[in-house]
Parts: sequence; structure tokens; C-alpha cells
Amino acid sequence: MTAITNNVQSGDFPYVELREGGVELLEKLAPEWRQLCDEGPIDQPFYRPEWLTAYLKFFEPETGLIIVSARLQGRLTAVLPFVKEKIFVKGFPVARVLAGAHSRIPDRFDLARSAGKVGDNSVKAIWNFLGRLEGWDIIQLPCVPEGGAAEQLVESARSSGFMTVSEEALMSPFISLRACERTLDPFSLIAAGKRRSELRRQRKKLEQTAGLRFVRIDRPQLKDIERYYELELAGWKGRNGTSVASKQHVRRFYDEITRKAMESSYLVLSFLKQGDQTVSAQLDFRYRNRLFCFECAYSDAYAPYSPGYLLFSDILRDCACQGLSEIDFTGKQTSQSSFWTSRAHLYKNHYIFQKGIYGSLLAKAKFRVKPFIKKILGKIHG
Repeated sequence: MTAITNNVQSGDFPYVELREGGVELLEKLAPEWRQLCDEGPIDQPFYRPEWLTAYLKFFEPETGLIIVSARLQGRLTAVLPFVKEKIFVKGFPVARVLAGAHSRIPDRFDLARSAGKVGDNSVKAIWNFLGRLEGWDIIQLPCVPEGGAAEQLVESARSSGFMTVSEEALMSPFISLRACERTLDPFSLIAAGKRRSELRRQRKKLEQTAGLRFVRIDRPQLKDIERYYELELAGWKGRNGTSVASKQHVRRFYDEITRKAMESSYLVLSFLKQGDQTVSAQLDFRYRNRLFCFECAYSDAYAPYSPGYLLFSDILRDCACQGLSEIDFTGKQTSQSSFWTSRAHLYKNHYIFQKGIYGSLLAKAKFRVKPFIKKILGKIHG
């Protein structure tokens, strides 16, 4: 791949840089990138540099990066990270791919950009740069939220004559709290009347035994996070080997993410207590007036009482009282999320195909032989 720097700025139109390297590139750019996220329209924490940095450090340390960034008068106005991939079929190279680099915990991706006209121009400048760049056949932008900045990049590509394909990646459930009263009864959101009554009975029984207490920690310390890890390790996740503490590289990833989230004040821990005993706990991220659910655990001793549901009902009520706009379940529909909501946000995979005969053939294959090309493209992150 040819590294190009278009350092000619024209009025309000930013210039674009491309840099190749490893995690050190992210760490060098991180302070500006975080400021861009703080000031721009990005409304999820997962597009901040700490997520990609931690994921690469502890899951894919040998992965090479390409970072395309836009600047206006020296100030970072947009950043788009890629990894280079090659797709092979039976040993033969099929396509050179620039795939959007992102943490797959959770599996979400978008382009960080400035707000307003500066951000719009930055996305256009990045596309103008990529459209002239040699050495790629497909650009893949995975799991982009509907209305995300990366969709602007796809539209710019389409407008300039490049073929594009988009497909559903996942539907991520959420609960809108905009119309919720502060006195909301969380159980009223559960459609199944029998299940709703059962949860109310379980809560009442625990309250009559020794009382229940909901605790939210807005500025958790390391000791609070350790309490969560210990609870998770002692339960079914620990027995199944899926707890955070079960695998060293997973634990190190979470340590890094929670530390950065604490520094930027978007980590939240919630506990449901009965006396001195922890019934259940949840590790979440509160960002831009939304709560992103991430991890939950409970004590086996309280398993018959649906402790995770009871804690979530308190979290839901608490979020409504705080005036938060939404709770995002941060993933695909699960048995728990389906109890609370049927609404979901759409995320899409986007593909941009290079101009020319080869790119055209790949694009046509995507349209006309979808099962085959989907299998091939799946090897990018397979």
C-alpha cells in the first residue's frame, strides 16, 4: 500500500494523513482522539481510542494498523482506523481489504468526527483521499449504527461512482426512557403477565426476609471492580470459564477498559444488596445520557429469585429518575432483553468496491451470488 499525505488545506476543507504502524499509533493519537469524541457527535463510548487500543494489545497484538485522519489548521477533525486483510479461497488471493478496525467487545464500529460543517467536510476529505488511494479492492465498514458517520463515507463513495453494498449486521435492543415517569414501575414493561407477577413475588419475599438495597457507584474504585469480578468468578460464569477473571488476557482487557472509563467518568457499577450480602451486580457505561449494559453477575445463593432481573428493574427505575434517555443492551437480543423490550437499533455492514473490472466483479457477486460472497467476506473477521 502506498502511504500518501495530502497536506494541502483549502479554506474550510481539511487535509488528510495516512499512517501505518501498530498500537503505538493509537497511543500517540489517543489524547486528540478522546477530545474529538468529547466534542463531536459520537454518542457511544466504544468508538473511543481506549477500546481499540485495549483490544489490539490483549487479543491481536501483531495486527498492523492504517489510520486515516483529517485535520483543519492542525486540529484533528476526523479519524478512521483500518486493518489490512487479504481474502483467500483455496489458496488464491481474491481481494485486498481495508476493514474498519474496532474492538469486537462489543462488535460496533464508527468514524469519529467533529460536529457540523467541519465534520461533514472531514468525512468528504477522507473519502476523496481513499478514492484515490491504491492498493485496495474492498473497504469494509462493519457493524455501523444507523445514521452513523461511517454511513456518510459510504454515501460519498456512492456519489463519486463507486459501487457499494450494505446488509444488516444486527439488531441491538434498547429501552427508550424519554416518556418514562420517574415513578416508573419497571415490571410494567414486561409483556408476560405471569412472569411479571412472579418477579414481584420474588422481590417481596426478599424484602420481607432481610430487605433489599440498591447501590449505584458513579465513581467506582478498583476495590469495587474487584468485588464484581469475585462475584462473577464464584458463580456460573466462573464454572463455565466465561467470567472476566477466568482468562488472563480477557482480565487484562477489562482492567484497561475500566481504568480508562474511570478516568473519563463513564464507568458505573450497580449492586443489589441484602444486608451485607451481594445479591447481584452489573458493570455498565453511562455515556451521553445513555446507559450501555455490559456485564452482570449474581450470587448462586439467590438464583431462585431471578437476581439479575431484580437488579435490572432497579437500574431501569434509577435511570428514569436520573433523566437518562435510553438503556442500550449492547448486543443482540437475549432472553433477558426480550423480557423488557422489543425495540432495537439497526447496525449494518457496509462494503465499498474499487472501480475497475475486478471491483465490479466483486460487487456483482455480492448482489447476484450473495450466499457465496457472504461466505468469502465472512473470512475477513472469521
